[in-house]
Amino acid sequence: MTSFDVIIRNGKVMDGNCTPWFRADIGIEGERIASVGRLDGHSADTVIDAKGLVVSPGFIDIHNHSDTPLVVSGRAESMVMQGVTTVLTCSCGTSPFPLSGEALREAKNRSVRYGLDIDWTDVAGYEARLRRQGISINTCLQIGHGTLRASVMGYEARAPTGNELSEMKAFVEEAMEMGCFGMSTGLGYSPGMFAETSEVIELCKVVAKHNGLYSTHIRRGFPRNL
Repeated sequence: MTSFDVIIRNGKVMDGNCTPWFRADIGIEGERIASVGRLDGHSADTVIDAKGLVVSPGFIDIHNHSDTPLVVSGRAESMVMQGVTTVLTCSCGTSPFPLSGEALREAKNRSVRYGLDIDWTDVAGYEARLRRQGISINTCLQIGHGTLRASVMGYEARAPTGNELSEMKAFVEEAMEMGCFGMSTGLGYSPGMFAETSEVIELCKVVAKHNGLYSTHIRRGFPRNL
């Protein structure tokens, strides 16, 4: 007889392998699933009766804006209560980094309503903040093109100079080296809407070098200029 830390009994198990659900018990040791099957006769410190309920891997939310809310409350209850355990955040061109110039001023102004202290400017600082306070879910970060542009150019409706583009590419390089999964754009929102396709391509070349992803809120349905 095996003694587990936790046994979840009688649940309808959906394992994410595109197969029909099956009824089984799940034995957990520490932070790992140790056994799936009929665990009659086995004991555990905690036994959860999941009869009539579905037991499945955590869901992944691939379009998310929880970057600032996670700093406000790392419990992420609205996610956990829906079964979401991983989020791909910083979507639509907005991220809590890099923070410089207009982007930093804007972030500090927004933070007042939440009573936040913006004590970071880059990916490493943001991640350190989350680790200090703790969060309940896994978080995958992207660098937001709109925030990046605001840090370098403010909200000017023009193409970047060569030096400005080089500075933006350096920010993307730094973010990818620090563990970002990719870059997002919000081409229907200011200041991302002022970027030409050639600008986005140049920045994506840096992302591609690190095998990163590119996600976008496209221009369709939005005026070119506001």
